[in-house]
Amino acid sequence: MIFFVVLKDIPVLKLWRDVVIILIFILGKLRNSKVKINSTFIINIILVSLNIIYIIIAPNIFQAINITRVYLLPLLLFESIRNLHLTKNEIQKIAKLVMYNTIVVCLYGIFQAYFLGPTFLIKLGYETNIKGNLPASFYLSNYGGSSIGRSIQR
Repeated sequence: MIFFVVLKDIPVLKLWRDVVIILIFILGKLRNSKVKINSTFIINIILVSLNIIYIIIAPNIFQAINITRVYLLPLLLFESIRNLHLTKNEIQKIAKLVMYNTIVVCLYGIFQAYFLGPTFLIKLGYETNIKGNLPASFYLSNYGGSSIGRSIQR
């Protein structure tokens, strides 16, 4: 949410997650330069090749690069995680941290939705629809004309 609001006017800087994933991948490859040729490696090479071909033949190169980024970064993250050699204790610590983070985010979400309300997000600069409200995806059961969900923010 912070990066969405703060970096709204600088689209390139909103790619900070992508930069982190690429750095993790590069650092992992520098630590372990061995390339294991297995079925996953072959599938990844095929997917990378298809994305490169798509960039070459696409009518809009910037859109093609963005789509390629969307498809290739999960592959980089997968390869980075697959090559980690974590102990059981380290995995348990990571799982605990993820759970704590999830709890904090959920509590903040409940606080924001029920106490601060949608106007808080609008003041931060989130996009609104024609009526000046947050889009339907911010509310529960807003599809199919349900009147109950239109006032309950997710």
